[in-house]
Amino acid sequence: MISLISKILKKKDFLNLQILVALNFISFFLELISIISIPIFVGLIIDADVIINKFGNFGNLNFSQISNEYLIKYFGLFIISIFVIKNIFYYSLTYIQGNFVKSIKLKLSKDLLNFYVMSPFSYHIQNNPATLTRNTTDSIEGISVVILQGLELFKETLAVLVVFIILAFVNPIITISIATIFSILAFLYLKKIRPSYKKKAELNESFKVNFIQTINETFGAIKDIKILNKEKDIVEYYEKYRNEFEQNLFYFTILQKVPKLLLETIAILVITLSTVIILSLNNDILTLFSILSLIVVAIARFIPAFNSIITSLFYIRLFQPSVRIILNELNKIEKFKKDSLRELKYEKPKNKKAKNNIISLENISFSYNDSKKEILKNINLSIEKGTIVGITGETGSGKSTLFHIMLGLLKPKTGNVFNLEQNIHDDLANWRNQIGYIAQNIYLLDNTIEQNISFDFLNQKIDKKRMDFSIKMSCLDQKISELPFGLKTKVGNDGVRLSGGEKQRIALARSIYKNPKVFFMDESTSALDSVTEQKIIKNLKDNFTDKTIVLIAHRKTTVEACDKIINLKNGNIN
Repeated sequence: MISLISKILKKKDFLNLQILVALNFISFFLELISIISIPIFVGLIIDADVIINKFGNFGNLNFSQISNEYLIKYFGLFIISIFVIKNIFYYSLTYIQGNFVKSIKLKLSKDLLNFYVMSPFSYHIQNNPATLTRNTTDSIEGISVVILQGLELFKETLAVLVVFIILAFVNPIITISIATIFSILAFLYLKKIRPSYKKKAELNESFKVNFIQTINETFGAIKDIKILNKEKDIVEYYEKYRNEFEQNLFYFTILQKVPKLLLETIAILVITLSTVIILSLNNDILTLFSILSLIVVAIARFIPAFNSIITSLFYIRLFQPSVRIILNELNKIEKFKKDSLRELKYEKPKNKKAKNNIISLENISFSYNDSKKEILKNINLSIEKGTIVGITGETGSGKSTLFHIMLGLLKPKTGNVFNLEQNIHDDLANWRNQIGYIAQNIYLLDNTIEQNISFDFLNQKIDKKRMDFSIKMSCLDQKISELPFGLKTKVGNDGVRLSGGEKQRIALARSIYKNPKVFFMDESTSALDSVTEQKIIKNLKDNFTDKTIVLIAHRKTTVEACDKIINLKNGNIN
């Protein structure tokens, strides 16, 4: 597990983790002093002479010259001081560890989200969003649990070892007996219980993906679920996986409680037997009381220490799959960076294009990685600035794929897409700054109409003139004027409070607000009535003469407004 963590953490963070290990050692050392001081204090109260004779001089101090009363007072102050120092140090260490784990979680979650967001569109086609959600949430939490429990495991293992050393010094027979009992328990844990942890922990990770996916799909398709009377089926489907997940957790919870119960029983047994053994070997009650107080204190520390070891091992095993998931994702990020650098170093041919062709496609062919079928076959196409180009074709002819390639969401298997003289993949950010996309099914934020149009996540200042113009061009002005809160009206989750046509007009307003050079419209007026559609098309033609519009359409009225029509059939231009 340490090797896995070292691969996940950066060099500086792993060094900080090693410092935390050292601080935990100091924390334990302070705790050890506090444990040992209690039996000595008890011995001073019962018979100070025995303690003075045993320790005599300590450095330059001569305890025999100090009266018993003052010695008890001074040692009492020492105990108070050491406990105060220990607890302040422990609190500070807890604070430092919390900050360390927080910074690790922030870095990892940012790296993962950045990777997922920056990954090509094809990556998202091939990966389940529920899995990506789990990776950036639950799996990150798993890393923090493993780090904290690892530190706890180190400290408590030290505690157990030192307690054994102390007991061995006081009474070897008792120590051997305790060591035998706990060796048997440890053996049973490693051989019988621990192997089952791994399998159940991995199952839990897959169950989490199923939960997230089921919930996302349920609320995303709630309308269809209700119309098709599938509410009970969804609940039953969810309950099935939830039951298995909870059964696993129940298994872990029960096993986690068992060690504590065993330890308490064993502790009483050890204390009772210790008393009998010491009495049989030595009738001195004062000696018995001092030794017994040490054994009681040692066992009182040993029980939570051993229980913490079992708990830490339990959580480390439970969240070990999370560590492996994150490590696997970080390896993907490194590979992605190397591939990106390789692409940057690759010199692409500089094909010069005529400046009036704002978009040029040369010999474009495309097929998905998991399919041998070619969606597009040797497409050649030129689109001039300021024109309206319509793309038509039957379902499955490749219209949306061609759109995605022109948008730069998909990279062609062969061929190039040019914006004027530049291949769009040489500088995708620049190309996307020039384009606007109006999808048939837009995703709306659960926020105001204004924020959905500006699509602003950072609450930057709204350009009121551009906002008003966008609303007018998309024929939303009348609708917004009728709403009690106007632009500040919240649309609900994915625009549930709006009609399909209103959502499409918000999508159009969002694109106009961006003020792009090229509009890509993917069946973006399909939910509108013909009158509203014609009005919007007229607005675009009259007010955007210098803009280029590329649209997918089936309606005859939409196609008639185009300067050029491209008909696709079986991946070819017909």
